[in-house]
Amino acid sequence: MWTRNYNRPNTLEKIMDGVKQVSVSDEIYMVIKENNELWGWGSNKRGQLLLDSTIKYSDEPVKIMDKVKHVVTASTRVYVVKTNGDLLAWGSNFLGLLGDGTDDDAHEPKKILDGVKSIERFGDNIFVIKENGELWGWGTNYNS
Repeated sequence: MWTRNYNRPNTLEKIMDGVKQVSVSDEIYMVIKENNELWGWGSNKRGQLLLDSTIKYSDEPVKIMDKVKHVVTASTRVYVVKTNGDLLAWGSNFLGLLGDGTDDDAHEPKKILDGVKSIERFGDNIFVIKENGELWGWGTNYNS
């Protein structure tokens, strides 16, 4: 599987087949396959891969869930839009960045909103467009 290979930098490598979307942060790699399965690898320090808490990193992709339309990653958290429009988030909730109104880390997916069309991340800011055209957002309101 593809990881940072310092012995062969800048080498073109095939990573996976059947992928329709990818989201990458500095610690985690997530893909949605054409069959709407979410797969990921990299850091699990904050439960980003939904693996046992004793597993801190995976070099190999692990299947995380089905029926995913879109994924956005940050180094310590994950946001997914399911095919039914539910927005789920999990991982580190530093400064309430999961959007659930708490600052408690989530080791399982938490439903944040329903009726979601799309989601984007810019730094520590999250923006969601709902199916009805409403724009929702949360985050630190600054970027470094």
